Amino acid sequence: MPVVGAVRLLMNSTSSNPTAFRTDVEGLERKLVQAWRRRRLFVDLRGAFRVVSWAAVLLVIAFFVDWGLNLSAAGRLALVTVGTAAIVATVYYHWLRHVTRYDPLTTALEVETHHPGLNSLLVSYVQFRDRSGRDANTSPALVGAMVNQAAAVAAPLDFGAIVDFRMLRTLVMLASGILVAVGWSCWQNREMVAVFLARMTHPSSTLRYPTKTQLEAVTREAVVQEGRTFTPSVLAGGVVPREALLTIRPVEGDAETVVVAAGGDEREDGRQAFAYPMGEVYRSFTYTFRVGDAVSDPATVTVVPPPTTKAAVTVTYPAYTGRQPLIKESLTVEVLEGSQVEWSLGFDRPLAAAEMVLDSDRLLPLALQDGGRRALLRLGGDAEPLVKGFQYRFRLEDGEHGFSYAPAAQYALQVVTDRSPRVALAMPSRDLTSTRQRVVDLVAKASDDYGLTSAQIVYSVSNESAAGKGGIPETWLPIQTDALAANPREATLSFKWPLLESVPDLAPGDVVLFAVAVTDNKPGKPSTTLSDLRRITIVTPADYVNYVARQRARVLRQIRELQAVEKKAAQSLEAELEALDAEVGEKHE
Repeated sequence: MPVVGAVRLLMNSTSSNPTAFRTDVEGLERKLVQAWRRRRLFVDLRGAFRVVSWAAVLLVIAFFVDWGLNLSAAGRLALVTVGTAAIVATVYYHWLRHVTRYDPLTTALEVETHHPGLNSLLVSYVQFRDRSGRDANTSPALVGAMVNQAAAVAAPLDFGAIVDFRMLRTLVMLASGILVAVGWSCWQNREMVAVFLARMTHPSSTLRYPTKTQLEAVTREAVVQEGRTFTPSVLAGGVVPREALLTIRPVEGDAETVVVAAGGDEREDGRQAFAYPMGEVYRSFTYTFRVGDAVSDPATVTVVPPPTTKAAVTVTYPAYTGRQPLIKESLTVEVLEGSQVEWSLGFDRPLAAAEMVLDSDRLLPLALQDGGRRALLRLGGDAEPLVKGFQYRFRLEDGEHGFSYAPAAQYALQVVTDRSPRVALAMPSRDLTSTRQRVVDLVAKASDDYGLTSAQIVYSVSNESAAGKGGIPETWLPIQTDALAANPREATLSFKWPLLESVPDLAPGDVVLFAVAVTDNKPGKPSTTLSDLRRITIVTPADYVNYVARQRARVLRQIRELQAVEKKAAQSLEAELEALDAEVGEKHE
């Protein structure tokens, strides 16, 4: 039959029997919905079996992890979190992402794929049906004809055949096997499963898995002073081996496992003690005992180090020095006699007491401030000046735990005295021979660490002639000069000293011994220093002329000797040059 004729026949039959058209539509829709529901049931069953299988496997893995590692509360919480996330991911990946809403076009495509003989009639029907109410160009008669034809072709077909439940056979058998195996194991180990579920539902639970060995007494959390010994121990009952394993894990670093032998004889009740002396400890750590099949909970040993100290030493010098206070971080200091020293110590935690231990074992308590986080001690000053140094160390008592720390580090306070001033006589630079009318030009260079206050000429006169009249004892003559007005640390003193003004009856044959003395500004007991002595021999004018002539002759003689030496050296050099020229000439020839 031609196509046009077939379409006309379908249109005439549809227009003459509208009830049949509606019946065919309802039948097709019902079969499509049933096919989708069958597909949805397949997806749900497949997803459920996969999720149940994976959930059982994950629970078994979680059990062995918790049982084997004896997880802490935090570890169990992390395990529950990871397990829950894994199950949620499994539900989504194997189930929910495959669940779809009813879509007649998608279902029709699946049916067409399974029944190629429909020749796209079912898909065309779904597409034209959806557009018939919206598109004015779509003929209802044409849609009805297509429905009738699709219904006629699809009537003997089974739309549910798009799903084959036999594909679930392997999955069902695998899931059943897993569930049976897990269920049988849980029934055989009901007590352990109950403990596992309690530990997972309540991560903070203290329940432990039943073991053949029971740990009855274990050293728990401890706080130990740094440098002290610690001995972890455990008392075990039940089936007790001869050796236990102790795992020590420092806060920083790798864990260490040691073998601990049972200590002593077995008790009458069968219990056995295990102890491991660790010696001095310097780092915090956690430890666990494994005795037989029993593992203790991790116990933390907190090692408390000495308080961290930040020190500052303030040295306040005596006022006469004019120096500003000096602040040092070093606890070994050198101070000037009469200074005041203040120790200021800051700590990283509160202290109950702090003391300075002197080398004589004398204790000086420090004053605590800021709730025990700061300590002060002052020594010296005007009330009790420091005159002698000493060695010292500190003893600190922790405020929280009561631990006492006495570090072996020794420090020193060195007390130095104020040095005497220094003075050097520049003029005259040597002893003199002179008449009694001599005016001596004195030049002296003086210095002191902190200041000069005065200068004096110290002299004495003795008579060495046979008809001497006696000597003059040591006499101090102040030097009047502006060079010392401001108490300088360095000064050059220039002074003219007429001998007759100090010693009016000075006569030939007298010998004047003198020096320059300078005094510093130290209060109470100033220091005075004398320069080297100079000697002035008093002679008559005639003797002085002869003395000058002799000195002049001596100088001339020295000059002539130097000239002769230079002349001889020049002649020797000239001879060597001539010899060298001759040698060079011979080589050229």
